[in-house]
Amino acid sequence: KKNKKYSTAKAISYKQNRRTMSTQTTTFTEVYFHHKNGGSIFKQGVPNPIGPVLSPKEASPFRIIPLNDLGNPMSSSCWTISNRAVYSDRLRSEEWRNVAIQNEDGKFLSCRKKHPAGGALAEYRDEINAFEKFVVEYNNDSKTFAFKSHNDLYLHYNHFVGIIAFKNRKKEEAGWIINPFKLQDPSNEKIHFVGVVHENGEFFMQKNCVAGARPAWNSDVMLKNILGTLSEKMSPIASRGGTGACTIFDGEDGERTWYVTMTKEGFFNLVIASPDCPSYIGTMCVEQIEVVYDRNEDVDRESALKKLMADIANQYEFCKTGIHKDKIKSYEDKMTEHITKLQENNEHAQDLVQRYEEMKTLGRKCNEKLEQLPGDKVTRGVKKAPVELVHGVANMAGSFAGSKIGNKLFGSKATNFVVDATSNMEKGRNGPISKFWSRRFVSFGNGIGEIEVDLTSAFQGVQVNEESKETDGMSLVPPIPPSMPMPSAPPLENIDNE
Repeated sequence: KKNKKYSTAKAISYKQNRRTMSTQTTTFTEVYFHHKNGGSIFKQGVPNPIGPVLSPKEASPFRIIPLNDLGNPMSSSCWTISNRAVYSDRLRSEEWRNVAIQNEDGKFLSCRKKHPAGGALAEYRDEINAFEKFVVEYNNDSKTFAFKSHNDLYLHYNHFVGIIAFKNRKKEEAGWIINPFKLQDPSNEKIHFVGVVHENGEFFMQKNCVAGARPAWNSDVMLKNILGTLSEKMSPIASRGGTGACTIFDGEDGERTWYVTMTKEGFFNLVIASPDCPSYIGTMCVEQIEVVYDRNEDVDRESALKKLMADIANQYEFCKTGIHKDKIKSYEDKMTEHITKLQENNEHAQDLVQRYEEMKTLGRKCNEKLEQLPGDKVTRGVKKAPVELVHGVANMAGSFAGSKIGNKLFGSKATNFVVDATSNMEKGRNGPISKFWSRRFVSFGNGIGEIEVDLTSAFQGVQVNEESKETDGMSLVPPIPPSMPMPSAPPLENIDNE
């Protein structure tokens, strides 16, 4: 009886300690683990149902818990961690040298006994003991973190089996990019401002994404002048329906780049970004701004924008790591070259159109790579839809447009509703970047105020082969304005097929 009472009391004490520890540790910042060679730690799955695996597409949230001299979890209330930079500094500090790693279920990563052949399995345990404690080591060159176990093995992975394991590696080889995905990074703030604004200057939705940053315009008068110039060139295109108009240009101070779309007459979707923001991030963001505005009520838009900004920040972080970073970088380099040429607008018209078409293809290819990166992201909502779904939407839109309520809402434009709904679904299948470039690009040069040329309106119905870019002898060149030089640019490089 005494033994039974003792066992019962011990079990109750254990549960209370577990509950206390869970309360203490769940307040720590959640992070993703991305390996420097690609892949992320996923909580568990095939081929390891009891331990973590290395996933090429998904990441699970973990918490890195600092331990005191007795090996017990410290309280998160000891620190105020407001952004990624502060978190990284804290993780490099001596106070956080000894840590435990906890998954979202409250279990702790454990390095099991060393195998005679070398290495050890990674599993989970309910308590923190010697096998669940790790020493944090920072790799200054790669900006990554290594985690050394009790037996001097490093947190790594088994390449052949695809599971997380502890290996006899140098810390530089076992580096992990720690991504506190819910925190913003002041040193990496690529998006400064987002909004939906009427051409008269009235904002219907807006968010300053960088605290303390000065506005992108010096006064309301300056803003209205910019919107007036945009409206003069983009409204005629938007009023014709279809996919609308888009443009990219630098602000007057040269410190910001504007991404603008106009899909509804009189309304602009704005994203103002830093000059070094990759264009795939800027175009992806401006496409999603319209989605947030259209799909959310006023009271829900702030939280929807906050989530979008977090997803965009994660997307940028993901693009800098893993096996796809070089390929995505090559797409961005090519996009930058094309955008510059489209803004300058001084090439042969056929070359401009070829660049424009290649931007759509690059956008699709970039989106395919982004879909393979881990974590919650913008591209998840725009993965390729099956043809049946597109046809289903067309049938639904057709039925709605032909109904009494559809006729009441849209009147003579009911047919356009069907065309636009199916067209936008088709464009959406290739992702938000390609969708941006499916709109009619309006050139203002590098900065607003220069001449505009609609690069697509003169080429409706013309198909350019995206693999060879050959014209097969067919003339695609309309009459050239006298101000445009006649010589063609060098042939474009073919885009690799993957």
